[in-house]
Amino acid sequence: MYTASRQQRFEIGAFLLLDELPSGSRPNSAAVSCNGPSDCAPGECCVSNARPRGKRDTSFRSTSGTCQMVGTEGSSCLVSYTQPLQSGMYYACPCALGFRCLGTGLYDIPLGEIGTCRGPSTRIGQTCHSGDDCATNECCVSSLRPIGRRRQLGGAHCQQMGVDGSSCYVRQLSGKPNATVFACPCSDGLRCVGSHMFDIPLGEVGTCHV
Repeated sequence: MYTASRQQRFEIGAFLLLDELPSGSRPNSAAVSCNGPSDCAPGECCVSNARPRGKRDTSFRSTSGTCQMVGTEGSSCLVSYTQPLQSGMYYACPCALGFRCLGTGLYDIPLGEIGTCRGPSTRIGQTCHSGDDCATNECCVSSLRPIGRRRQLGGAHCQQMGVDGSSCYVRQLSGKPNATVFACPCSDGLRCVGSHMFDIPLGEVGTCHV
């Protein structure tokens, strides 16, 4: 009777943990095939069907993968693979913006340490003086609106950065600002698409999109 070694049981168990990563975000469908990131919906990544051999990237040997959701709170992730491979695919989807992959001490050979996506502790609604006082995916928003071109001094509080579909001001650059602002801009990776409607004196109003 064949009995798996301790190392084999460990690797199999770790591989099963990665198999628990959520499947494609399209409702009522099986895993969606992909040949690259452009084949997947927003909030998904293309996970290669090929596993690495040792430390070598073998994703280029497989032109296919499956679309899976990027990691959110509690999702499994790989600590060492947060950037796409040469093919644009991943061995496991990274954590979503504002989350980070914290190691669990379990390893999948040769993919490395398995982690769990964890978000920062939120400070939404709490007083701030700059973006540094807020969580990673938040910015510091003034409680007072400007009068003409004059900035009014007053309190400020933390608000969530713009996500897909959030309102924004076209004049603002995407990404977390360090200074206090009148509205949070779009998160990194998104852009503010104008609506041709204007909020005087803050400028054209738009919506954050990928």
